[in-house]
Amino acid sequence: RPHGAVARPPAAATEKISEDIPEKIGEIHAGEVEAATASKTYTFTNADFPLEALSADGDLTPFSYTVTFDNNGHGTAPDDQHVLYEAKATNPGTLEETGYTFNGWYKDAALTTVWDFDNDTVTEATTIYAKWTANPVTVTLDPNYTGASTSQVTVTYMGTYGTPHTEGQPALADPSARDGYEFIGWNTLSDGTGDPVTSATVVTNASAHTLYAQWTGNNNTLAYNANGGTGSMSGTSGKTGTQITLSSNTFTKTG
Repeated sequence: RPHGAVARPPAAATEKISEDIPEKIGEIHAGEVEAATASKTYTFTNADFPLEALSADGDLTPFSYTVTFDNNGHGTAPDDQHVLYEAKATNPGTLEETGYTFNGWYKDAALTTVWDFDNDTVTEATTIYAKWTANPVTVTLDPNYTGASTSQVTVTYMGTYGTPHTEGQPALADPSARDGYEFIGWNTLSDGTGDPVTSATVVTNASAHTLYAQWTGNNNTLAYNANGGTGSMSGTSGKTGTQITLSSNTFTKTG
């Protein structure tokens, strides 16, 4: 039936009910509520019952409210519950999602007041909100060359690599200088074929993982000296760590 509607069979008489009313079921906000039976119509004016407390045949029945569980974007939202007035909702339990810790159920969307399933009762349609904390993620920073030491930082899942999990602690930064090389960024694979990572990159790996420094050799120009002989040889250029091809020369030296 429509919200608030009450079926009204023909009534032979009307009488006021002022006492012997069952335990309070709810409240109405305005107006009178009429409950009809096969022989009588009862008019309630003391606001002790909501319209919905009346069944189609006029019997007084406890009214239930819908309790909705808002998962706040993570895990699977529990099914709604239909809870009698001033009864307690059932704790739907702990939700789970990779990268997050479930921190309980709250009364308000701002997540300031915990819903106490042992004591809090339902008096109206209610939404209960899940609270989550993004987990810390340990990231190993590998300079990616022989003899270099690794370091670690702790960032936050779905935060950025440039923001530490704990304020004031280190986050992603350039590695120490390497002679003959220029640092060109971090990568998820040591050979540079993975995903590039900067301080603005969002942390989407919820597990501990390693980032590898990527380097490019500096440009170097080599000059050749006869060292007491005669002749010449053109200089050559190349990057640190790469092979070069020597040019021909006319060096000679007597004896």
